[in-house]
Amino acid sequence: MSTWSVDITNIAGIRSGQATFEPGVNVVQAENWQGKSSLLAALQTVMGTTGMESARHPLTEGAAQGSVRLDTGAETYEVHLEQGSGDAVHRSGTPFLEADADRMRAHLFAFLGETNPVRAAVRNQEDLGDLLTKPLEMEDIEEQIADLKRERRELESEIEQATAATAERPTVQESVTQLEADLEDLRAHRQELRAELDDEDLADLRDELGERRADLASVESDVERIRNKIERQETRLEEKRDQLDAIGEIEEPTFDADVAETRERVNRLRTQVELLEDLYSVNKRVLDEEQLDLVATVDRTLAGAELDCWVCGQTTTDDVAAERLDALRETLESRRRTRRELESTLESVEEQRAEIEEARRRKNRLQSEIATLRTDLEESRRELESKREHRESLEAEIDALQDEHEAANTDVSEELAAVESEIAVAERDLDQKRERLAEIEAEAERLEELEGTYETVRDDIESLRDRRHRTLTDLKDRFDEAIQEVIDTFDPGFERARLKPITDPDGSIEDFELVIAREGREARLDALSAGEVELVGIVTALAGYAAFDVADRVPLLLLDGIGQLTRRHIHALVEYLSGDATFLVTTAYPEAGDFDGHTVSPAEWEVVSDLQAST
Repeated sequence: MSTWSVDITNIAGIRSGQATFEPGVNVVQAENWQGKSSLLAALQTVMGTTGMESARHPLTEGAAQGSVRLDTGAETYEVHLEQGSGDAVHRSGTPFLEADADRMRAHLFAFLGETNPVRAAVRNQEDLGDLLTKPLEMEDIEEQIADLKRERRELESEIEQATAATAERPTVQESVTQLEADLEDLRAHRQELRAELDDEDLADLRDELGERRADLASVESDVERIRNKIERQETRLEEKRDQLDAIGEIEEPTFDADVAETRERVNRLRTQVELLEDLYSVNKRVLDEEQLDLVATVDRTLAGAELDCWVCGQTTTDDVAAERLDALRETLESRRRTRRELESTLESVEEQRAEIEEARRRKNRLQSEIATLRTDLEESRRELESKREHRESLEAEIDALQDEHEAANTDVSEELAAVESEIAVAERDLDQKRERLAEIEAEAERLEELEGTYETVRDDIESLRDRRHRTLTDLKDRFDEAIQEVIDTFDPGFERARLKPITDPDGSIEDFELVIAREGREARLDALSAGEVELVGIVTALAGYAAFDVADRVPLLLLDGIGQLTRRHIHALVEYLSGDATFLVTTAYPEAGDFDGHTVSPAEWEVVSDLQAST
């Protein structure tokens, strides 16, 4: 793997800068406001994961345009950001990750900055299920299963037809063998009879009579064949009519709510939830980390802390602020529940519509097949009538020839004429049987191929059905394995942690609950130190990184926001992650000391803090 290099212009806190990365560990080491986190934001920009989930692309404040150019040695990728109206920032160019699913996997499980959604959810003790299953939702597993089921139904119909044809093989093969033996005997007998007759006129008359009898036998065979064909067509027509009657009239379902309005409401709720999540997360962090002095003037007394609300400016207390935050959390949960209920309603509507559309397609197909069968049936009836008329004509000709032949006929000539007729009929029957046997052999070969395809489709359906459960089970196991390694390496203040699956009545995993054991008893996550909580969040994201094979698609692993860890723990964490990705890029303060790997220095970068210092 070659060295990577990036050129950055107006991304987050970096006005302009360049950096190179070597395969393995890369440490961006500097004090605050030197552009460490901004470099990781630039990498995420060129990878294509910024602006997700309503987040703003990291264009430098006040800049009209920005860009990141990545040279991997084999390919070049470049992304441009441009300020739009209001707060909107538009992205263009060619990012490293093209597929939305790959971007989502990287966003959730590979780019482990402080704002990583999984770390944030662990830190705020929020639901993990939606985050950890989001890559599966993007795969449209149910739609893939529906397509495979349609293919399986078509294969079942073709297999049924091929099986029915193949079942005839023993009977048809026996008929071919018997006809070949009979024909050989008849030809030998004909030679014997011809030797006894030498009258040329009588032979001509006899030949003509034999031909007419052979023609009559052929026509009678055609009449029987067409009659059987008509019976089969009438049976199939009746079956198709019964199937059409079983469908009946197709009526559009009525719903309590307008689908478009409901979908629009879900979108509004999704936006509201995202805004409330951001608002709740920021304010809760201010309170939890006792950083009120950053946003308000605080007067601490024995009775508590009084402050000017940083939103409305009115005097309040930290207790009242905490109560308002709890109310905000309840509003957030209410919006989430309403969104899930409406999404469930929409899913039900889509399922009903799909069933109606399938019924409509079946009805149209049956109507088309019935029309075709009617046409074929009429044609067969006309053909039968024509054959019957031809039979009557041949019978009249044969009667006339027999009358003429009787005058000059002998016993030998009569027998020869009969043999000639039998030979002609046998030859025609043999040709038909051989043709039918060839068709059956072809159907037998096709049947084997169809059955193989059917097995593959069936296995694919089962594999898709099991994929969600297997992936989530693997994710849980990966977490359990990784957290035990972390416990052994970091010796945190808890001795055990696990992802507890929450299942529905069918046993499918719906959500996960983080369970922490401390001093032999279950403990709340907020009882851990900030550093321990961040470790748990990083391990949870890494479990998704392994379960969804992110390393196969994303060669970059980013780590930021680990200032809560001790120097020893930071080094241990970097060493722990060093084998998980081709490029590991982490930020660190100078106090963390030297690392084994490539050091990225921001000394030559032009950053926002430099411009502020010069004005």
